[in-house]
Amino acid sequence: MTALRAGELTRRISIQVNSPTQDTFGEEIESWAEITDGSVWAEVVYKSGGERSVGPQLASLGQVVFTIRYRAGLTAKHRIVYDGRGYDILEVQDTGNAAALVIVAQVRMD
Repeated sequence: MTALRAGELTRRISIQVNSPTQDTFGEEIESWAEITDGSVWAEVVYKSGGERSVGPQLASLGQVVFTIRYRAGLTAKHRIVYDGRGYDILEVQDTGNAAALVIVAQVRMD
């Protein structure tokens, strides 16, 4: 991708970071919070799906590629929320021209 056009970024996504909290018993629980300016426009492309074993069950997985304008510091420690679902970031690819990031993510569809 050499240039990123605004017309390609037609979907709104949120970028979140894990910020663990504690329950009433002092146990750490996973909690996600949107980062500052974490709501951004993106291009969303659905890729292949698949299945994997999660304990005694099979879980259906779908892979999605999000393209956004470049932002520093985005890693697989973050997640994306799009259309009410959480997507685990598998890989963040810099396009090399500091204009865009390509984010490969997956959602569990069970």
